[in-house]
Amino acid sequence: MVPRSQIQEFKFVHEIFKLLGEILNEIADLEEKEGRQIDEILKERLSPP
Repeated sequence: MVPRSQIQEFKFVHEIFKLLGEILNEIADLEEKEGRQIDEILKERLSPP
């Protein structure tokens, strides 16, 4: 049987990967909408005016 603490660690890691997947989906959506890669978008938006 798997100890309870290990199950909690697996749940935590699962949540992290779930959030990472959501972030990557948002980045992909933004790239598709803008027609550019994320690094180009960030350089433009984060550079001084």
